[in-house]
Amino acid sequence: GFYWRFQGCKDRILRVRESINYGIPIEQVDAETGKIIETFSSSRKAHEKTKVSRCIIKRVLERRGKATAGGFFWRIQGETHEPWPDPEPTNRNPVEQLDFET
Repeated sequence: GFYWRFQGCKDRILRVRESINYGIPIEQVDAETGKIIETFSSSRKAHEKTKVSRCIIKRVLERRGKATAGGFFWRIQGETHEPWPDPEPTNRNPVEQLDFET
């Protein structure tokens, strides 16, 4: 098989036996300054120290949804991309509160 990526992209390609959850070093980055706060050996270790959900960290690492988890930006160690704008909400319908006692 082949791996595909955009020409010039320097992002790391995960191999078959590598996993974001268990063995890929990740960086906790200040979302405003872009400075690396800490590097963890895995998202599991990041969760243990920061208490940020591993699932949410993984979504940021996979660039799905919001660019932050727990107030921080996360990326695989060695990547250089910055946080992206949050996606627009998909449901823009107004919400109302109903009182069942009246």
